[in-house]
Parts: sequence; structure tokens; C-alpha cells
Amino acid sequence: MWILGFQGARTVDVMALAFRHDLAREAVKHAIEHYFDFVSRGLDRTAFITHRFRSSAGRGRAGGQELACQATGMDDFYGDLAHDYEWLFPDETVGRLGRFGATSPGSQALLEAVVKTLGPGSPVLDCACGIGADAMALARSGLVITASDGSQAMVAETRRRSEQYGIAMTVSQSKWQELPNRVPGPFELVLCLGNSIVHTETRTNMVTALEGMKKVLSPAGTLVVDSRNWELLYESRPRIVPAQQVIERKGLRCSSLYIWTIPDDFESPCTAEIVLLFEDAEGRTSYHRHVIDFVPFRHDDLTDAIHAAGFTIRDDSYQAASNFYAIVAAVT
Repeated sequence: MWILGFQGARTVDVMALAFRHDLAREAVKHAIEHYFDFVSRGLDRTAFITHRFRSSAGRGRAGGQELACQATGMDDFYGDLAHDYEWLFPDETVGRLGRFGATSPGSQALLEAVVKTLGPGSPVLDCACGIGADAMALARSGLVITASDGSQAMVAETRRRSEQYGIAMTVSQSKWQELPNRVPGPFELVLCLGNSIVHTETRTNMVTALEGMKKVLSPAGTLVVDSRNWELLYESRPRIVPAQQVIERKGLRCSSLYIWTIPDDFESPCTAEIVLLFEDAEGRTSYHRHVIDFVPFRHDDLTDAIHAAGFTIRDDSYQAASNFYAIVAAVT
């Protein structure tokens, strides 16, 4: 297993060369894997680049920035990544006309069914709003939206984007346990999407966070929480996961990938290295690199915490073979 510190810049070198040649998604993955095999055998990396990408020599410049994100507090957890976050998704997901639930793969039908139960003007809280994609989509549908996030940088992006697109909603920074003191309630629906609940890290913190959400719900309100299927991730142990498509926006092209380091022990945190390669109209390249640690939990851990916080589960899209799932709960 390769060490992240060893592979970081080298990953980007190969991505840049593959990107310039418009290689397909699988070809990019193959190029990176082949490159790691090449250097692991002690061979000269320059020879590899010359051999496999000879015609690309001399084009562009490479540079980068690195952020080590630690789960010590949501205030700065996504500090720099917030500015790059939109590049992980196409416009139809996070743009001005993005669709609600598009950032929760596999759970769209469940989410849409919940929203359909709400009347026009119903108050909704998105308490893990990120850059505001879901919140803005719901605001456009006629709901009264409050968007909050523990990350100041994410809140700033949500506010900037909602003003840019002319979408009216309340935006506030708040950790989950502080919601009763930070946002006006009660709400008919509280959303905690985007695999955000993983940042609680411990069962105690998770229950406390869910209790904070409960306190701002109306007695007949609904909570929806989604999550990555961490059990499946640790079982399948993916290594390199390229983006499904190249994003073109603002005169730039961006290709991204996740590089996972997953330990054998489920009780140990895993690491995702997110690399975004940018190319401008003149063919110059640069990259941004972000590293995030995740403390995994099982599906049963989440359902147990939801019950412990005083909720009854009404619906659950979990399937052992699915990468993501969502849970719908009501106040007990």
C-alpha cells in the first residue's frame, strides 16, 4: 500500500499528462496505477513520462496547494476545500438550476418523497448545507429555507452563491449541538445530507448532534440523514476513484479523483486524498490537493444513535451493496 505523502505530487504529474491527452476515465486510472508500479520497482519516473506521454513534453506548468484537514472542528474542517467543492460536481447538480438530492446518490427517490409531503412555504432547515446546492434547489420550489453549516468557509460559499443566483434564504453558521441557539425554528423538515454526520466521529457526539437537530424540529417534523456505506467501503477497499466526467466552467477544465487509504481495521480512520487538476484555455495546468480523515461507523451505529436521540425511524434506503443510504425519522 502506498503512502499518501509519497504519492501526492506524482499522482498529479500523471493526471496532468493524461488530462492533456483527453484520456478516458479508465485510462487515467490505469495510467496512475501503472505509474505507481513503475516507481515502486525503483525505475526512473522521468523515463516513464517520456515513454508513455512523449508528445506532451513542454506543455503547461504544474503547481499546487495542500490542505491537511483534521476532524477537530467544523469551523475550519473544510477551510480551503469549500472554494473547490463545486468542481466535484457538474452544473446540473450544484448550479443555479441544480436538482434537490443530486448530491445524495441512490437516495433521490426517498428524498423527493419526503419533500412532496410539505406544503408551500413550509420551513426547512438544511443543517449541513455545504455550498448550498440542496438548500437553493428547495428554495426555488417555494419552501422557506434556512441553510446552516459548521464550516465558516462553506457558509460563506452558500451565501455567495445564493446571492449570485438571486435565491432568498437565511444562511447561518452553526454546529449541530448549537442549532437551538443559532437558527429560528421550529422546522417541518431538517436535512443532514452530504455524508456529513461522519464528522461527529464518536457515538456520543453523534447522539448530541442528532439531539440538537431534534430540538429545532416541530413535534410532527421529519429528519433525514444520509451517509456513505462505510462497511461496503472497507470491504471493497477502492484505491483510485476518478470522477465520472471532466467539468468545464469559467474558462477552466477540471478533472478530479479520490485516492483512498483504507486500513484493515474498521475501527481505524480512513483517508481520502482529493486531487483536482485544472487546465486553462492556454493549456497551463495547476492542481489543488486536500486530505481528509474519516472515522467510519456501521449502519447499525447510526440507527442506534438516531433512536438514542429520541427518534423513530420511518424509512431507510440502506442496502448492503449500495454505496450510500438515507434514513427518514420522526420525533418519538
